Parts: sequence; structure tokens; C-alpha cells
Amino acid sequence: VPDVHISFNIDSVSGTTITSTDGLLSGTLWSSPYFVSGKVGKTISFDGTGQMIDFGNQRATCFGNLDNCVNGHSMVFWFYHTPTISTYYYYISSGGQPNGGTSHGIAVRINADDTLGFYHATTANKQWDTTVNNIATNTWYHISVTWSTTGGQNVYINGILKASNTNPYTRINSPTSYNNFKLGVPNNYNGLYAKGMLDEFRFYEVELSSSDIAAIYSVDNI
Repeated sequence: VPDVHISFNIDSVSGTTITSTDGLLSGTLWSSPYFVSGKVGKTISFDGTGQMIDFGNQRATCFGNLDNCVNGHSMVFWFYHTPTISTYYYYISSGGQPNGGTSHGIAVRINADDTLGFYHATTANKQWDTTVNNIATNTWYHISVTWSTTGGQNVYINGILKASNTNPYTRINSPTSYNNFKLGVPNNYNGLYAKGMLDEFRFYEVELSSSDIAAIYSVDNI
């Protein structure tokens, strides 16, 4: 299945620009996130002080607007977080976060109680929220998230389905003030910056099956 792949390798960076391996997506590095040993080679580390990657307005794509995900979508990435001192920190956001200015899209955050929250919101004002418990600090996890209007939101940890939500609730999500796809910060607020790492981020414009996820994990976990 074709995917947009962001390796976070230093070879993918030129100045303050990072580009996906297929060249289709480019983002700007802010506040000089630094390269460290990741799950696969090098990755970018966020230290909670304003570091982020801004991929600009993605409302015309499945990244930024679930209306464009006619076959659903899936995200796959390695995740590592350090102890938090705030209520929560955001790692991925094109909108959909349940707090602050409303915005449709996708969001992933870590909470102070070591739960990992996943959020999907549509322009039709439907919102899916799912939480996975017991995400240890200083530990790498292989995260897969799938979504479609019929299949709902499904979260896999290390290739195993851990949580599902097929019952969205209603929330006004359609304002267009917050349109950018960002890593390391919510797209509707300059704060709540991530403290940890993402590695080998991939985005598929299709809802992957559980067998697809298991197969990807078996290859990635080497």
C-alpha cells in the first residue's frame, strides 16, 4: 500500500526543511529540534521548549481533512516519551484535539497519567476519542492508528489491537482558523509541546486491516 513516509533521518533535512522520502511532503523545523539515536538510525527529539515541525496547510489532503480520506486512513510510527510535567503534550496534530480552539482533523497526545490519546474530528462535527493506558516513559512503542467513517478509530500497540471507538460524539469542529499539520505541538495553540521522540512516521490513505498492521509491525520490529 503506498504511503507518505517521514524517516526523520538527517539526510531528509536541508537547512530548516524536512522532506518525506517520496518528496511529496515538506515541513519547517522550528526552535532547532536536535538529532539523536532513534528506533531506526537517527530521529528528531522534542524537548518541550517550542520545538516542532510545521507542514503547512494540508486541508486539501487526507492529512488535513478527513473528508478527503474516502478509503479511511492509517498512521504508523514509533513513539517514545519522557516524563511530563503538564496535563498533556501533543505529538501529532492537524486538528481534532478536544481542548482549545476547535479544529477538524487528527491529533495524538500523551497525558500526565501516561495514557495516550487519539482524536479524529470531521467537518460534519463528529469526533472520535480513544485512550490507551500504561504507556511507560523512556520506552519505544510501535503505534498504528486506523480510521474510517464506518470502521471508526482503532489503535494498535506493537501490532496488537488495544482500543477501538465506533461511536463518535457531536462537537463543533469546522472552523478553518487552524489548518496546518504539525508534529510536536497542537495545531491550534503555541504550547503543550512534545517531550520525546517520533520515528519512521508513515501515513496511508486507506484503512489498514489488523493483518496489515501485524505484517508491518513484524517488518518494523527488527
